[in-house]
Amino acid sequence: MAQAQPQGAVGHLHRYADGQKHMAGIQAAAGTGGAGGRCDTCLIQQEQQALALEFGVQQDKVTGAHTYGGHGEQMAVFASQVKVDGKPLSEMGLSAERWEEIKHHTVQGGSNIIKLRGRSSFQSPAYNAVKMIEAAMGGEPFTLPAGCYVNCDKCGYKNVMMAMPTTIDKTGVHFTQPTGTEMAALNKSYEHLCKMRDEIVELGIVPPVEKWGEDNPNL
Repeated sequence: MAQAQPQGAVGHLHRYADGQKHMAGIQAAAGTGGAGGRCDTCLIQQEQQALALEFGVQQDKVTGAHTYGGHGEQMAVFASQVKVDGKPLSEMGLSAERWEEIKHHTVQGGSNIIKLRGRSSFQSPAYNAVKMIEAAMGGEPFTLPAGCYVNCDKCGYKNVMMAMPTTIDKTGVHFTQPTGTEMAALNKSYEHLCKMRDEIVELGIVPPVEKWGEDNPNL
């Protein structure tokens, strides 16, 4: 008797991406990674743009603006590493109230795009998916935050797809643990992702965690 193949998105990955160590990162880049999908580069750019306008500098003078964790309202917006024209954001005199406004605008960026355009953005996810593939094929490493499979005892994050500080290159997807005062927000985002993961497992959309390795032995 032929072995039954997984259905839906999992089935496609099983048939066409079986054994690919880069699958998690590139799948997430295309916005198909569910809760850990990484189509937030445009939202990072919105954070940079808002800060650039706030301080009257060019957007490329704002560095270190990142979002980690889940996608959408549950993402953790990190500011502790942000610099404006080389100066830490913490020294720029930005009020806590104004930062909360910028952070809220960043988190709501996706829904705002849908309201304005009637659909989600696809240019930024598509562009970054291509750059990720280039990196996986031996091109310039991709170093923006990307959704990746995280199973890290040291981090305290287990069996979840989430955005982390990553480098994607020809050897695979490598992540490090974020640092900063925003870790509580990231932990909250992780808990939300775990809840979503458990719900879709219960609904039979994806296999139980202990069987994930059967679809991709690199997990």
